[in-house]
Amino acid sequence: MVLQIFVVVFLFTQFLLAPAFKLEDILTDPKELPPEFRDFLSNLTEADETLLEDFANAGLSNSDEDVVNAIAALKKKSPELGAKVEKLRTISKGKIAALGPEARGFAEKAEEIGREFMARFFTDNKPTLNDLIAKAGEIVKLYKALSDDAKAEYGKQFPFLSKVWSSEETAKLISGRN
Repeated sequence: MVLQIFVVVFLFTQFLLAPAFKLEDILTDPKELPPEFRDFLSNLTEADETLLEDFANAGLSNSDEDVVNAIAALKKKSPELGAKVEKLRTISKGKIAALGPEARGFAEKAEEIGREFMARFFTDNKPTLNDLIAKAGEIVKLYKALSDDAKAEYGKQFPFLSKVWSSEETAKLISGRN
């Protein structure tokens, strides 16, 4: 889920998507972001961002074991940053574990899509805006296919992401680019 949030924020900040589209259309108040994530983002230094890029290269696209190893390596370089990343991962994994099978399957697949995207971003084969929108479209399609109960369950654990994936503005953005 941490990756989904990274992808969502990246989606709306790095590419400055469409002039008529504003993050505020989905995120009316920055406080809607999970507090841990909001605090994490607001306190990143340039050095932290560089370390996170290395972290992404080392583990975001791989198995849980690779992610654990990447966090350990990050902690060696910056114990404080490593601890923050580990905390976010623990929170996300706990929220995913609390989901029922259908919602958990969606969350895991969405995280996999996020990992694939972020891993590619840190390579020489950087994704384009259309690639990014296609990945968001994959997640939205999966979200829409969930039962109402699974959507409600997911929304309780991840209200911000649920709002993004169900937003009319997100749907317009995706349909306008495909």
